Amino acid sequence: MRLPIELPSGDIIKVNLEYEKLEKHCFLCYSLRHEKDSCPLNRDNTSIDLRNQGISQQNTLRKLDETPASVKGTTRTRGNRSPLQGTKFTRQMATRARTSTRKRLCVDRSGFSKSTKPDSLAFLSWNCQGLGGDLTVPRIRELKRVHAPDILYFMETKNQDDFVIQNLKSSEYSQHFTIPPTGLSGGLALVWKADVNLTVLKASPNYIDTQIDHKGNSFYITFIYGAPQQENRENVWEEISALGLNRVSAWAISGDFNDILDNSEKVGGPLRCEGSFIPFRSFVSVHGLWDIKHTGDHLSWRGTRHTHYIRSRLDRTLANVAWGDLFPASSCNYLRFEGSDHRPLLTYLDTTKTKERRPFRYDRRLNDNIEARQVIEEAWAKESLEEIEIKISRCRHEIIKWSKEKKEACAREIIGNQEELEKELSSSVPNLEKIELLKEALTKAYKEEELFWRQRSRVLWLHGGDRNSAFFHAVTKGRRAVNRITTIEDEDGIPVHEEEEIGAVFAKFYQNLFSSSGSDDYKTVEETIAACVSTEMNEELCCIPNEEEVRKAIFAVHADKAPGVDGFSAGFY
Repeated sequence: MRLPIELPSGDIIKVNLEYEKLEKHCFLCYSLRHEKDSCPLNRDNTSIDLRNQGISQQNTLRKLDETPASVKGTTRTRGNRSPLQGTKFTRQMATRARTSTRKRLCVDRSGFSKSTKPDSLAFLSWNCQGLGGDLTVPRIRELKRVHAPDILYFMETKNQDDFVIQNLKSSEYSQHFTIPPTGLSGGLALVWKADVNLTVLKASPNYIDTQIDHKGNSFYITFIYGAPQQENRENVWEEISALGLNRVSAWAISGDFNDILDNSEKVGGPLRCEGSFIPFRSFVSVHGLWDIKHTGDHLSWRGTRHTHYIRSRLDRTLANVAWGDLFPASSCNYLRFEGSDHRPLLTYLDTTKTKERRPFRYDRRLNDNIEARQVIEEAWAKESLEEIEIKISRCRHEIIKWSKEKKEACAREIIGNQEELEKELSSSVPNLEKIELLKEALTKAYKEEELFWRQRSRVLWLHGGDRNSAFFHAVTKGRRAVNRITTIEDEDGIPVHEEEEIGAVFAKFYQNLFSSSGSDDYKTVEETIAACVSTEMNEELCCIPNEEEVRKAIFAVHADKAPGVDGFSAGFY
């Protein structure tokens, strides 16, 4: 039987209704004739009984029927599909779903909330399948540079802690937590920026459970690595369930789950039996978890099993209802294949904020670049009778254009190889020979780019000495972090966190500071001040400076001092 349900957004979906009162159900062999304790396959009687924890199909449905948080979850439209598709659903739950009382979260048809914007912190999870690959470390550098997530989580590092920390830790990502591999398999690594208030609560070879305090909000993120072997997955769900047993605040779980919810999440190979999905579905349903809205190709893993080429959704970010209340516009993005059989998964807490365009800043190192000097000279001499502001503006545009073309020329080969490789890896019938050739070409391009920057760094070091060393780059990044203001209290003592609000607090403070609240009669005050500037001195100060005076003033400014509003420092002139 299918029951139509109207969502708050106006959309109508149909829910499958099935009988739920199964007297017996075995989680080991999925038989309906006996319980797990009586199963002939159960050789380990010392493990924790899922039924004692209330994690069974019947108890799960009863708990969903009784728990408001789980009922509220049935109205969620942010995910592309319900993770409970194919599981048991009662008419009472469906009726209650339509009358959910969660009013402060208004979700539009696109899946995004119309409520107040939450935070913009981002975290990335990736099963890198070993840090020793030729493409792995360059890909990690690219992920840091392009996406700049606040937290990075890696699975299957397959290397000892010293090697992992050496390749992942940096001046920007100064905090780390690692789980060493077991033999030649496994291994977890978590690195994050210093300004992220993250606490590791508990960890095992299959997960790292954390609590994060960010801009006045406290929430949990469990970074998971599901058991590769099916017989071990039940134990992992038990451990994670124990973490979230009494957890009612915002909670997200992200990483490689090594399992899927149904056959619609895989392409290729034989279909799995429905009973094999029950443990994962039960884990998802008992905690009221839902898929965060995503973009990109969600078939995040590719591989060959026997003679079958298979793609499936092993990686995902799940969250509870409290997470949706706190971060209604959260979203995740599946990135391209490269360096691993898994796609990196980037999760944003807020997708309503757009990255601001970086202002132009003149790089004084261009003074020593012959091609750049020629571009500037041609732009300056294009019109001899133009005003100085127009000349400076044209120089700025020409420098930006030249820099962009130069950067694109250097990266064109890498981008082309990346696109071709992504196309082949996402194909249903991949050309394995072409994939290997593209990997070799991409590895070669990365090495050539790295060699180019090493050579350039050597030239800069010869010209500028230690001023261009890695130490001073780290100091610069540290100074930027210190100068960054993330929270400030207004005049009423209320902390504000958003950039616009912080700016408004500063503006109001100085507006009040420099606004007079006294008498307008300044005559008495002026009479007490002796005249220090004569008429001749005043005339000299008010006259228009000549060309030589302007030149002396400009060249007296240090070349690397803060630039003006046009982006040019004194070193340009």
